[in-house]
Amino acid sequence: MGSITRALEENSNRAPEKTAVNGSQISLTWRELRDEVVAVSKQLQGTGTLGLLMENSPAWVVMDLSAIHASVVNVPLPGFFSDEQIQHAIHDAQIDTVITDDPARVRALLPGSREVSLEIAGKQC
Repeated sequence: MGSITRALEENSNRAPEKTAVNGSQISLTWRELRDEVVAVSKQLQGTGTLGLLMENSPAWVVMDLSAIHASVVNVPLPGFFSDEQIQHAIHDAQIDTVITDDPARVRALLPGSREVSLEIAGKQC
């Protein structure tokens, strides 16, 4: 268990009902954050390299921590990158899975890609 995963577990045991992350649409306690990370990390099994094309939010935090928990390499793809830069990063980093809050953009960048629905704390991501 890495230090980040260990700290998440410790905080969820020490202050389970205290707010861990707060955003405009999602707020998670330490227990909820830990539970989401564990659940999402299971969905990442089999992923080689993850590309994360999302706005900064609690969902982004969950995805980043889930990648760490699942020992999956995570390459953040900044939304301000041009389409060409994102395509280059996906190709160059050999990203095989992209999680996004902008599926239309990913569909345009990666025609024929498989779309997977992801839910964090009851919210569609």
